[in-house]
Amino acid sequence: MERKAGRIIKMKKKHTIFSIIIISLFSGSFFLVVLFSRFIFLDNSENKNLAEIMAPSEDSQSDKSTENAEIVIKDLILKEIEKHKGLQVIINAREGKIIHSDDKIECKHIKCCLCDKNRQIADLVASDAQIDKANKNVFLIGDTVVHFEEITINSQAVNYNYSEQKLCAEKQTKYEHPNFSILAQHSKIDLKKSEIQMSGGVKSEFLNCSAED
Repeated sequence: MERKAGRIIKMKKKHTIFSIIIISLFSGSFFLVVLFSRFIFLDNSENKNLAEIMAPSEDSQSDKSTENAEIVIKDLILKEIEKHKGLQVIINAREGKIIHSDDKIECKHIKCCLCDKNRQIADLVASDAQIDKANKNVFLIGDTVVHFEEITINSQAVNYNYSEQKLCAEKQTKYEHPNFSILAQHSKIDLKKSEIQMSGGVKSEFLNCSAED
């Protein structure tokens, strides 16, 4: 009996020790798994934040590309109609480049026509121009020719406001008419009122006038 009791006690001791070892191993493994998973989670989160800082989002890239977008249009046509006055402005360009960020259009070989109830009042022709849509201005660059009534106007760097129908030339301008020729350093032309203001030294020459006149 004593031997059996001793064997039972020894077996219980062995079972207890074995259970303690199993529990210790399981606890240690669980602790390592938790620690390792936390390490992986922190590492991934840090990498994600770093990637967001280093690389801009797709939305910001698309906004930036839209702001700097340039659209080239062949045979560009713009129309502006004044309500209740019958005035119509038609702008034709062989090529136009729309700059989205500035809301402007750079044009090649441009022609602007002002009509009053289908009757042409004036037209402007230039090799290069820039259209400011917000302020309704056309800045004609280089040699510019304007036909207004019976007068042909030659100038450079002419600003045409197609809302007010006014021209402004800051460089020497030549006015040619069948009966006279005028040179002026600065000019302002009101196409609606058919008025021309000249300043900065004006020279005139009358043509085709007989002695009797």
